Amino acid sequence: LNDAPEPVDYEDFVLHNQFMVERDAYRDLLLYPEDDIQVHKIPKTCRTTEPNLPELGAESDPHVRDCVRRYTSNYTVVSRRYQRYSSSYCSKER
Repeated sequence: LNDAPEPVDYEDFVLHNQFMVERDAYRDLLLYPEDDIQVHKIPKTCRTTEPNLPELGAESDPHVRDCVRRYTSNYTVVSRRYQRYSSSYCSKER
């Protein structure tokens, strides 16, 4: 009696009911805008003349290699273009 129902997999529902969704009068409300997600690459600035990297023998360790890649690669920023129109937008005036 206390089991919560499983939420509907939205993408799966839209995929399997594509014909019904395409003919729906409120189709624009059902589908996400295709241009909502924006991905930007921001170059990471190096504060030294040469980046500090571990010795060559340490790079064979996968953990060290992942850590070095984390601190030397560029930033990836993912933003939503229409987030300000969302009902869950946190910065709304109260």
